Parts: sequence; structure tokens; C-alpha cells
Amino acid sequence: LNTGALFIAELQYAINEPTVGDMVQNGSPPSALPGIYKIGFWYDTAFFPDQEIGTDGLSLANPNSNGEPVMHKGNYSLYGVVDQTIWQSTVDTARTLNVFGRIMGAPSDQNLIDFSFNGGITLTALLPQRDNDQVGIDFGLAKVSSRVADLDRDAGATARGTEELFELTYQAQV
Repeated sequence: LNTGALFIAELQYAINEPTVGDMVQNGSPPSALPGIYKIGFWYDTAFFPDQEIGTDGLSLANPNSNGEPVMHKGNYSLYGVVDQTIWQSTVDTARTLNVFGRIMGAPSDQNLIDFSFNGGITLTALLPQRDNDQVGIDFGLAKVSSRVADLDRDAGATARGTEELFELTYQAQV
């Protein structure tokens, strides 16, 4: 109970959402493709350790440092999300092709990662009789904060920079 409070806020805008009535009445896909767009943030009121500097003003990598990081009050992140259908089959309305993306930023002094992005494509109903299954490809990038990279250099190590990911998934509803 003494670790702070986490607040999350998100604004979502959905376009061209199909209704059950639309599908029942004409049995065809909607004329405009659906999408969801979000922006949001989170804020945590707790204290978070600095990624490089100690309370004595020295780098945490310095052997003369007291090893106690400066503590920062509060931490936050801002983000945006896009999920947009770009194609829907006229034969099998469950089969759709979608693109997605997410971007995030956070302060570098108290976070290991201060920027990230990922995005990709998904295909729903790839196989016959599997309308709720999804296959997807995702590419992501995470940037290590400048404070963490500085700490690596202070320690005489190779500074961490970015990390990339490539993911191929298949999600089956059972």
C-alpha cells in the first residue's frame, strides 16, 4: 500500500464498426473497413531509481559511488495504437487483412526503454472453418534509454542501443 498509485487513461476512436444488424440484413461485408485508433498514457506516483546517477552525484558505475541511485518521484509513458482493417473478403466475410502499430515514449532517466515501436499485419480466417484463428507478422524496435547507455559507457562496457524483434504467430481459438 506504500508503493504509489498507478493511473491509466486512454482515448479510443473507432471507425466503421459493423453491427450485427448490418450483417444479418444483407449478409455482405460493410462498405467501409473498420479501424480503432487510441492514444493514452499511464502515470505512477511511486519513486523510481535513476538509471545512471547516484545520490552522491557520481555515476553508479564509478567505484567511488555510494551505489544508491537518485530516486525520482513519479514515472509515466505516452503511447498511440492503430489497428485498421485494410481488406475483407467478399466471399468469406470473416477473412480480413489488418495492419497494426504501436508507439511509446517514456523518460530516459528512470526507464530501461525510453522509446519503442512495433507494427505488422494479421490475417483472420486463413483456414476454412477456422473463422476466429489469426496469423500475424510483427516487427518491433525498442531503444535503450540514453541514461542506461551512459551507464554502460561509464562502466567501460559496450553501450546498449536498440533491440529489434521479428515475430510470426498463429493464434487458434479452441
